[in-house]
Amino acid sequence: RRAKALRCGDAVPLAGAMAQSLLETPVPRALQELIDASDRMRSLADLLTGQLREGRPEQAKGRHFSDFHLCDKRIDKLKGMLRLVVTRTTGDYEAMRLPQVLWPVYYATRPFRLAAQALSALR
Repeated sequence: RRAKALRCGDAVPLAGAMAQSLLETPVPRALQELIDASDRMRSLADLLTGQLREGRPEQAKGRHFSDFHLCDKRIDKLKGMLRLVVTRTTGDYEAMRLPQVLWPVYYATRPFRLAAQALSALR
C-alpha cells in the first residue's frame, strides 16, 4: 500500500517475483496475489531473471528506459521521460565540454544528443 501511494507499487510484486524465481524464496500470500494478478509483472520478472542468469547486460537500446516499466500510470512514465530528457548529466558534459557559465546550454542540447544516441542505437 505504501508503494502504491508513492506510485511505485509495481516494484514490489516485481521484486517478489524475482525473489521467487532467482532465490526460490516464498513470498507472503498478499504479495503472491499481486504477482499472480499481473501478467506484465510475471513477464518482466522472467525477462530480468533470464538476463541475470545468462549474465547478459541489459539491451543497449533500452538501457535508459527500463525503469519506466515499473511506473504504475502512464502519466508517471511521461513525467519520468520528460525528466530524463531535460536533466543534464556528466555524459552531456563529456560530449560537449562547456565552461560553467554556459552550462544552461546543456538543457537545450540534451534532447538532441539523446535523439542522436537513439538513432545510432537503432542502426
